[in-house]
Amino acid sequence: MIKIEKDNPTLLKYKTSYKDNDFKIIDIRRKCRKSLVDLKLFNLNSDIKISLEKKKDLVSLCHSNAIPKTHWSFYETLEAEVKAKNTEADESD
Repeated sequence: MIKIEKDNPTLLKYKTSYKDNDFKIIDIRRKCRKSLVDLKLFNLNSDIKISLEKKKDLVSLCHSNAIPKTHWSFYETLEAEVKAKNTEADESD
């Protein structure tokens, strides 16, 4: 049995049996989510490099608002790996 009262709509009251006298209560208010891991601790920008194409795609997702503005600086400051063309392999063919 589930019960939500008009005076307190953020509290969900329930019983698992009609024999129970008291309702159990769950608070269903949205709580502020806090990041479990602080990305600054890992200094990801210096440790991991992504391809230039991937960075361009991520930045374009930022500018198309697919990624929230609060995260843009992370994606815009990622280091991209620039791959040099292998001229030795081209010359040996």
